[in-house]
Amino acid sequence: MFPRLYTDLYEAAVRRDLDAILPLQERVMYISNTIYKIGRYGSSYLKGLKCTCSLLGICSDFMASPYHRFRKEERDKVRAVLESMDIPVVNP
Repeated sequence: MFPRLYTDLYEAAVRRDLDAILPLQERVMYISNTIYKIGRYGSSYLKGLKCTCSLLGICSDFMASPYHRFRKEERDKVRAVLESMDIPVVNP
């Protein structure tokens, strides 16, 4: 979903650059504790991932049965998280 973020974190870890690692790790944890936890079921991480990718214009948020994509309320929460991180949403 955010390949540059994880690549930057990995490269900072290889360099043992704690000043770079800490803010990157905080961002990763923010994503994990917000986007991946919207919803009530164990599938919330997958729904969050699909919804985010859809909002970024990468793919559809359609999910195969027995799962269902997020409703508007949940999708709006994901959008708000992305906007709070200054990540432009291209697919309303």
